[in-house]
Amino acid sequence: MFDMDITPKISDAKSLQDLSKIFALPMVAVAYIFQTGPVISWDGNVWLEIVTGLPPEIQIRRLFFIFVLKSIWSGAIAAFAYAVLAYAHIATHDFLLPIIASMLFAVSLFGLFGVSRFPQLKQIDNFWFYAAMVWAFFLTAMAEQLKPTRRPMS
Repeated sequence: MFDMDITPKISDAKSLQDLSKIFALPMVAVAYIFQTGPVISWDGNVWLEIVTGLPPEIQIRRLFFIFVLKSIWSGAIAAFAYAVLAYAHIATHDFLLPIIASMLFAVSLFGLFGVSRFPQLKQIDNFWFYAAMVWAFFLTAMAEQLKPTRRPMS
């Protein structure tokens, strides 16, 4: 009846680049909520949080509500950032995304393996480093997809 081809299906994923197209935005959302916790606040004022005195069913509803709101927020920011990067990539004649992907690979490896040497990295949730690796694969895939099709001169 309805054919929803908005996002790739997991069964269609044949490589890490294909999987990264599926997981890029969700990983940012999860990393964001892991880093900031189940609370919505602005400038130190808490608007919504999970209070321990509430019944468990209300706590779980609040948790999912906060997760949905934070997912929309972080997903919108990530999608906007990608749009800006894609535009800049095209404007720089296919130059920018591979460089940023390389930087994200480096950040990912640095964060995953550098915690023992740099204790400051413990302040950043490890999931951000996994998300950086997925985004590196995603940007690599998008760089290939954004390449203009060259037509032979006739």
